[in-house]
This record gives sequence, C-alpha cells and structure tokens, in this order.
Amino acid sequence: MDISTEIPDEIRTEKLSILKQLWANIITLANMYRLNGWIDGLGLWSILQRNFDDSTKIGNWKQSILPNGGHNIIFTNAFRDFPEYEGKIFIEKNHFFHQLVNIPNQKPLSILRLMQVALNIGQGFRSTQEILPKDFIERFWHIMIDIETYVDVSTLELVSVDADVAARFMDEFWSICMIKKPVLKIGSEVCA
Repeated sequence: MDISTEIPDEIRTEKLSILKQLWANIITLANMYRLNGWIDGLGLWSILQRNFDDSTKIGNWKQSILPNGGHNIIFTNAFRDFPEYEGKIFIEKNHFFHQLVNIPNQKPLSILRLMQVALNIGQGFRSTQEILPKDFIERFWHIMIDIETYVDVSTLELVSVDADVAARFMDEFWSICMIKKPVLKIGSEVCA
C-alpha cells in the first residue's frame, strides 16, 4: 500500500525528516547514557511503553528485515553465535542485536516500536565492539543505524508524526534518564 500521496510531498518530507531526527536522537542518547552507565534500558522502555500509543500502525517494516529478507539473514547469521540466553542466563549485550530482527518480526510498525529499535541500536553500540567481528562492523554498521533498513518509507502514514510528538517523546526520554542519576565512585568514596 503506497500512501505517500495522501499528504503533500513538502509536508511528507518534513514529517519524514522529523521521524529520522527522532530516530537519530534516540540512538545517540541511548548510546551516550549506556556508555556512562546511567540507563536502565528495560526500565526506560517500560515507562515509554506505558506513556505512548503502540496501537497506531504508521506503515510497514521493510521486507529485507522480515523472515528470509537480506538484512534479516545477515543479522541472524551474525548473531547466531551470540545467543540471548545460555541456559536460563540472560545475556544482555547480545539481546540488543536480536531485537533488531525480533521487533520487526513480532510487532506492527508504530512510532513506539520504531523507537524501540533505535533504543536497542543505541544501547547495543558498545556491545557491537565486544561481540561482532571488526569486518562486520565496518561493512554493516551503517546499515544497522539507517532507519530505511527497517522501514519501507513508501508505506509510511506520517499523519501522526509531527514535531510535538517528537518533542514529547524526547522530553519523556530525558525526564526518565535524568531521574536515574549515576552513582559515581571517586577513589573509595561513593557519590550519589
């Protein structure tokens, strides 16, 4: 279903730009907070999920990320040696990358689910360097962070995307992250 003609091209371009900027901001902030140990990703996701509508489908996931798609096969092959669980033990650093395939295969495309993928990319960036071969990172990282790897932009229904939605999402993200203050250890002293 190509719904790109439902809104004028100029407005569509602006809304797509807003969505892409929100995507990039979530990746950057999740990475920054994760690297500094300031983020509880599951806690953050739980709050965002409660506060944002997940029922409005905004388009379709790109076929290449769905079962038997090119990127799905690349990602799945890369991650198969990095299971999410060893027995009953959860391996968080591997989880982020499995989510890049799991979410599009299990949930309809909504703004919330798209931002969940971005959140996993941002949190998983450090793990990338720990678990994936350097040549994989060099060849595929730019693919992993490109919103168009996941979304068929020709199907996007961007009516519900605007600067207010993006600002609200970012405000919520910031307020959640700012509540969770880091505990710093300076020498033998712990500072809250």
